[in-house]
Amino acid sequence: MSYGQGGSMQSSKNVTPQKHTIFPIRLPLSILLALLVVITWSVFQQGTAYAASRDTLSSPPAVSAPYAALYDLTYHTSLMTKAATTETEIASTTKIMTALLVLQSYRLDHKVTITQDVINYVNENNASNAGLLVNDKLTVKQLLYAMLLPSGCDAAYAMAVSLKGSLDKFVAEMNQEAELLGLTQTYYTTVDGLHNPDSKGRYGYSTAADLIQLTTYAMQFPLFRQLVGTQTYSLPATSEHHAYTWTNTNHLLGTYPGAIGVKTGTTPWAGYCLVFAAVRNGETLLGVVLSSTSSQQRYTDSTALLNWGFSLFSKSRNRPAA
Repeated sequence: MSYGQGGSMQSSKNVTPQKHTIFPIRLPLSILLALLVVITWSVFQQGTAYAASRDTLSSPPAVSAPYAALYDLTYHTSLMTKAATTETEIASTTKIMTALLVLQSYRLDHKVTITQDVINYVNENNASNAGLLVNDKLTVKQLLYAMLLPSGCDAAYAMAVSLKGSLDKFVAEMNQEAELLGLTQTYYTTVDGLHNPDSKGRYGYSTAADLIQLTTYAMQFPLFRQLVGTQTYSLPATSEHHAYTWTNTNHLLGTYPGAIGVKTGTTPWAGYCLVFAAVRNGETLLGVVLSSTSSQQRYTDSTALLNWGFSLFSKSRNRPAA
């Protein structure tokens, strides 16, 4: 079994990728959206009268996962939490942050050459991968598909090293972004969620609550939504690379009505994880289950949470005015 597996502005100019300057370019895009997420997050933590009125309709389903959360993206309301602020490893759901950082900071048409180091990294870690081949040249956008659909740790490694020069530098930037977004219970040690410690022997962690907050922000980027909502992506062979076909590890896509992403994750230390989202009748729900005991269980839990969440919308519409 491979670890890290499952089971988010493009310019036409071809120049060296550059990190956006924080002021003034990034302020409208990142700072203001981040502030919006932090502000609405207080609603998640504290609850609202609207949530309370909906809670009287029915109780949330019991879930087997030890850590879970369900969030209403339409009304920015917490619907359900279970040990949502308990820190735990999150496996390849880490790649949500990796994708976010790439999307808002680097050129998507920048080409990355796949090196032998990429292949060695995957083999040494028995990591999930997109089957990338040495000497192929792929764009950052193509590598985002390779990372988010088949949960390719090879793609994550290749982008991180190409864009920042080393894994450590990219991870440092991930932690800076986490701080900016107010993810106070999140710490990254890898770009892909593998069980590898930092120089001080610490392992990466996050919480269901922080993952809701992070993904709420990431889903505001149209390309991120497109990436994580894609079931299959095929890349024909060219003079620069082989042909590839990547299938999304998120089995809710195509099986659960209205599913729109987001990311799976699996390691022996993190268990089976899933960040998921779905839309029905214009209402959007976002959820997290972490440390499930099996792949099937995470889908059973997520489906139950979505069904319950959408039933609240239906019942709320049918309730007579007070």
